[in-house]
Amino acid sequence: MLLRLAASVSQFGSVADFDYEAFDYSDGLDENGYWSGIKALDYVTLPEDFGSIALKENDLTPTEDELQQQVDNLLNQYTTSQPVTGRAAQSGMLPTLITPAPWTEWPLPAALPPATT
Repeated sequence: MLLRLAASVSQFGSVADFDYEAFDYSDGLDENGYWSGIKALDYVTLPEDFGSIALKENDLTPTEDELQQQVDNLLNQYTTSQPVTGRAAQSGMLPTLITPAPWTEWPLPAALPPATT
């Protein structure tokens, strides 16, 4: 038996021909952030007993730690560094200080050993 599946076709054309790089997730959104004329229930079938599913607020609400972990993950994933030389640090920059430091305690000792090269 030969089963042939056709590629999905939408208002954007076929899946194979879709230009993913030019797609704008905000296209067609109204002032409330919804796509005009699209209703989830036109595409999703809910089970008849979906109202009987017991959910507690703490099952759905992230903790402060979970939120911070997500923020940290996003920052780590999308943060880039670009070395800047030849000028002083400016507001918003994170300078990296490179110093020969044979000591490890804080605060620094009153008399620092001489720098070595």
